[in-house]
Amino acid sequence: RRLMATYSVALWAVHKVRYHRNNAVFIQSDKEEKSAFFVDQRCKFIEDNLADDWGRRKYRPIRTKDGMVGRMTYEDTGSYIVGVAQGADKIRSYTASALIMDECEFQEEAHAALTAAIALVEESKSVKLILISTSNGPGGVLAEICKDVGFVKWS
Repeated sequence: RRLMATYSVALWAVHKVRYHRNNAVFIQSDKEEKSAFFVDQRCKFIEDNLADDWGRRKYRPIRTKDGMVGRMTYEDTGSYIVGVAQGADKIRSYTASALIMDECEFQEEAHAALTAAIALVEESKSVKLILISTSNGPGGVLAEICKDVGFVKWS
């Protein structure tokens, strides 16, 4: 179930940057290495393993110090996917088309990052905010959102 959600969102992100010009998709995890893993092992994997060579798009990979691809920039569209560490300051100064917060319940700075992300979404109705996580109980970011919309039963 968790892997299906992650791959579904990765597939959506790849589609967004492959076919839409000047989009910036940020993937945020608690550590830059985990975000780079998402870009490298999910997004790059999808692009590199398309069945037909003619369907693949050229992209420029930028590797992290650990050797994983942390950023993919598509030549045709000028759009990119980049993995960043947790925290509001990692996304505040950029203009994102989408922010994907992976395992947001387990990011210590999730509340600050979510506050910064909400400002992005409110500023431009075209910005997408996607939160992915397993539950961390009634005290997490997703739990607070559920409470705000009326879902309060935990089992």
